[in-house]
Amino acid sequence: LRTESVAQVAERLCKVTTKGPPWHETATGRLLDTAKVETGMQRERRDFKEFDVYDEATYDDYHADIQEGLKPELINSGWVLVEKPDETVRARCVCTQVNYGTEMDTFAATPTSVAQRLLFQRALERNWPVLPADVSVAFLHAMLLTGLVIYVIPPATESSATGIPRSKFLWRLKRALYGLRTAPKSFQMFMAALFGSFGWRRLLS
Repeated sequence: LRTESVAQVAERLCKVTTKGPPWHETATGRLLDTAKVETGMQRERRDFKEFDVYDEATYDDYHADIQEGLKPELINSGWVLVEKPDETVRARCVCTQVNYGTEMDTFAATPTSVAQRLLFQRALERNWPVLPADVSVAFLHAMLLTGLVIYVIPPATESSATGIPRSKFLWRLKRALYGLRTAPKSFQMFMAALFGSFGWRRLLS
């Protein structure tokens, strides 16, 4: 019999920060500068707005979706705070989706080391340039997988832009937020579709 709430379990197991100031680095517990943390959080909020990550919602909306048979999930969230080498703070708002033993849909194909070496050899043969790259706020580019209905309890730092009381305030996700078990698969499907639109073919290896 589980006596802890989802929020309590998520905070204990997932190592996220839900309260502050004072703010502490998630991995080390080191005290962080409050102004730098707020700057990092503001950047994350701008990214959420740019990518239209969620619609504001209430618990009434969540229960209405249950009545409609949509099987919505309700997930807690928090902040992962990391101080970078330039002393800025990266603040990432993440879902804390805890697995209680149900099947986890986490599939995302990863190239083998053999496939990578073959690709590098082909690049050498044909004089192709090979460059490393990183996708900023990668998962936010991807929409949720079809059929998923996910509500998120926002961190305590967040408030409604439309006046919803804090006690009723939820996010109804439209994008693959970090921390979702399905986020890697959502992003991979997004990238495959994007490269396919350029006429590229996906390697089967």
